[in-house]
Amino acid sequence: MVAAGRGYGSRTWFTSRQAREAGHPLRWNEAEGRHATVLRPAFRKDRENPTDLVLVGFNAYRVYNGDLCDGWQDPAREVREIPEPDAAAQAIVDVWGGTRHQGDRAFYAPSQDSVTVPPRDAFHSLADYVGTVAHEKSHQSGHRTRLARPGITNHGAFGDHLYAAEELVAESSAAFILGRLGLSCETLRSNNAAYLRSWLKRFASDPKVLIHAMGQGMKAAEYTLKAAGL
Repeated sequence: MVAAGRGYGSRTWFTSRQAREAGHPLRWNEAEGRHATVLRPAFRKDRENPTDLVLVGFNAYRVYNGDLCDGWQDPAREVREIPEPDAAAQAIVDVWGGTRHQGDRAFYAPSQDSVTVPPRDAFHSLADYVGTVAHEKSHQSGHRTRLARPGITNHGAFGDHLYAAEELVAESSAAFILGRLGLSCETLRSNNAAYLRSWLKRFASDPKVLIHAMGQGMKAAEYTLKAAGL
């Protein structure tokens, strides 16, 4: 998200020491104050159950994008021949301000109301690419100016109840959108099912959550398709 917000093109991040040891030291006149912070969890063994680990805190590291390192170029990415989307799929890509193509992660940033995904040639297939965009666009449909879903307007920490429910909505919506575009296939359906199942585990005590999420997913899909002129 930092890379998208600042317009960096590199997929690689260094600590200042790593950059120096790699032979590509930071250009401090550009890098000063331009770091991002990585938090890595620190664990210790549980005294009562030595086979268990207990979270005791986080170690923080300042990291800098490869664009700020002298002479650094990312290793060549495997390039695949992924066909261009047809007009209908492209309409999904272009809806609500379009889609940024950079980095190696896909995400929706509610504060900026923007969707970012890796370049198309980083995906295994056109359906994989469009499905990823459709998932993030489904999140975008929940913005406060659109469907105002709590999982977006009140988004919390990764893994909390609202987050998990929103993931169920977005993935089911993406499956509906792919079906409408004629891009669904057995592999994608299996992946959709596995993704939904992983989040549904958080609601084992309330199976009705899936029914509600599927309903919200259908609503998100219809809203997104209509906004895209489909």
